[in-house]
Amino acid sequence: MTGPPGPCGCGCALTPETSYGFDVDEFARDVLRHPLDPWQRWSAVHAGELLPDGSPRFSIVLILVARQNGKTELLVVLALYWLYVARIALVLGTSTKLDYAKESWKKAVKLARSILELSAEIPKRSGVRKANGEQELVVVPLDAANPDDPDDLEACRYKIAAANEEGGRSLSIGRFIADELRQHHSYEAWDAAEPATSAVDGSQTFALSNAGDDRSIVLNDLRESALAFIERGEGDGDVMLAEWSAPEDADPFDLAALAQANPNLGTRKNARKLLANARRAVARGGRALNGFKTEHMCIRVKVMNPAIDPGAWKRCLEVGRPGRRPVARGDVSRRRAGPATRHALRRGGAAGRAGAGRLREGLGRAGMH
Repeated sequence: MTGPPGPCGCGCALTPETSYGFDVDEFARDVLRHPLDPWQRWSAVHAGELLPDGSPRFSIVLILVARQNGKTELLVVLALYWLYVARIALVLGTSTKLDYAKESWKKAVKLARSILELSAEIPKRSGVRKANGEQELVVVPLDAANPDDPDDLEACRYKIAAANEEGGRSLSIGRFIADELRQHHSYEAWDAAEPATSAVDGSQTFALSNAGDDRSIVLNDLRESALAFIERGEGDGDVMLAEWSAPEDADPFDLAALAQANPNLGTRKNARKLLANARRAVARGGRALNGFKTEHMCIRVKVMNPAIDPGAWKRCLEVGRPGRRPVARGDVSRRRAGPATRHALRRGGAAGRAGAGRLREGLGRAGMH
């Protein structure tokens, strides 16, 4: 979308005529009485960009932001907007565990029931189904033929499922929510639900997460696809990437870098507590530090639990000690139960400061001691 700056505030040309995100913002503020945070509003406005025919520009929206910045609240607002305003027939929310998807669903149900005009559209009979594995919020317009019938043809549903090879199959999904996408270490769950949107005109998939590691193949593939279009014009540009992350080499104590990954730093997130978490993570190193980077700095790492802690390795560096040459040898047991290392420092012809390393959890998930 090109043109003079519109009401978004970021300098883009989007307007209420070219993005449904402005309606989302108004719905959140005036109906739900839960105004969007600035980053949430920006995400909604740009994710809601419309083509000249009125359909969404982006079929997949990937939002990456550090934890505890309000991803769940954004999902709740979007789900209720899609049910009550856009009248999407089926919204499916998934997460790695059903309980996680249930949390967002429960917040949406509670909020809808707390507002008289929204509650009026929830059928008294089976409008909210809570049986495990069958959770569903049903909304029927008051002017429908049978407004108190959850099976009315105009009914709109918000269902949830665990992200697995069964979630979403045999459904026609208008909006698909994939929460915690970094936990998708294969395409099984994605291939079960995302193709179910293809039969619905104007459907969209919203994938939200903080950063992951090299195992997060779905997240990494989508991000790389979006960057290929943004940076080189490759592909068709149907994936929107909205990312708040610190630079890859950022210092965990750099508040400016932390703010890049935490748009609500100073409001939802307390800077003093975040820095305290950073100190503990740096002191422990390894998995703790990588966890801080992915969850609070939104930085992708190679592995969560590295065999060699880069920080500890760097601290072992000895400078200005001529004549001392490190020697190391590695091997794997016959039954491939795990590798081991031996290492030493040579002083002339003698060896000193010898040590051994062993694998903590088997091949592929190592922590050297």
